Amino acid sequence: MERFSPNQPSSLTLLDKIFFLQGHSQNHHNNSWILSQNTRDSQIYGIPQYLENPKPRVMATKPKLFYFCGRGRMESIRWLLAAAGVEFEEEFIETTEQYEKLLKDGRLLFGQVPMVEIDGMVLTQTRAILSYLAAKYDLYGKDLKETVRINMYTDGTLDLMLMIAVAAFKPPAEKEESLALVVKRAKTRYFPVFEKILKDHGEDFLVGNKFSWADIQLLEAILMVEELDASVLSEFPLLKAFKTRISNIPTIKKFLQPGSQRKPPPDSHYVEVVRSVLHF
Repeated sequence: MERFSPNQPSSLTLLDKIFFLQGHSQNHHNNSWILSQNTRDSQIYGIPQYLENPKPRVMATKPKLFYFCGRGRMESIRWLLAAAGVEFEEEFIETTEQYEKLLKDGRLLFGQVPMVEIDGMVLTQTRAILSYLAAKYDLYGKDLKETVRINMYTDGTLDLMLMIAVAAFKPPAEKEESLALVVKRAKTRYFPVFEKILKDHGEDFLVGNKFSWADIQLLEAILMVEELDASVLSEFPLLKAFKTRISNIPTIKKFLQPGSQRKPPPDSHYVEVVRSVLHF
């Protein structure tokens, strides 16, 4: 995974506290995919049957997410659950006392959030949580070869989104410079790669022509960069078409509507709360 530029050492403490990802889960789950019969809206195939009629997948106990009321490292987890049609609850960390209680209770394995309660487990570490959810909801490829490709693609988009997440905590001038670099990197490093993947693959989805975690996270990254530069996809026609296809999958379309649990870009209040809770 790409690390931050050596000329940005001041961000390392912040990464350790909020965003830095350790460990990779390589679990995978065989998929049983059913070709979509309802192509009126999205004209795409390879969507799991449960996404064709997106009734919420209500579990005996809903997954519960513990994080700040903002995007950060939790947003990709929200995206993945929403795309799978899974209802979830959230507990927002707003005070140091809340955070210290989680630490005192031994619930944060390495002293970090996000944390997710699911299936009788308390999970931490972003990549481990995402990998578990992708496998659980048949979004992780049909075999190890597809799984490793999904891992490569999601690592790439995670690197790009991490640059955006950290920029919110920088001084104004440095923040503006960092976000300009994000757009430049998206145009010259990340989006050309995914445009080529779609061209070479010749299918609607990134891996095996089956809807996967890689598709979900790429759309998340595209929309985040578009918030910085609305014309960023102007030179990437396949990615533009991809954005339209994936956005029209019913569960994702619902998540993109106002009033969903999708979080807005970080504002000054979010930054202030995180700084206050974590004392930096």
